[in-house]
Amino acid sequence: ALCLRPDEIAWAEPSSTGSILHTADGSAPVRHSLTRLETQLAPHGFVRTHRGCLVNVARIREVLGGASRDGEIVLDTGDRLPVSRRRRAHLDAAMAAPLGDEPAPLTTNPP
Repeated sequence: ALCLRPDEIAWAEPSSTGSILHTADGSAPVRHSLTRLETQLAPHGFVRTHRGCLVNVARIREVLGGASRDGEIVLDTGDRLPVSRRRRAHLDAAMAAPLGDEPAPLTTNPP
């Protein structure tokens, strides 16, 4: 089983069998829904920017587009991801919030 620390994960997206975690080194499938990952990772600075994107706020390098329309974020990996208008305020709040303690690793192959 692959074991990742939350700070190693840049973003996640849904897949037909769960979700795909994206890191600077590639991607890894997991058998968790994006909603379940959001619950597990939100305390570690992750926020949903779009119905299909869960993003590590610490990895965001740029936010493009105004708060009143759909936009886009650029991560430190170079990935460009959508930000929906209705999730923009939540993203802005998450970017302003301090991060918590050192997170526990997330195992990608649950028992």
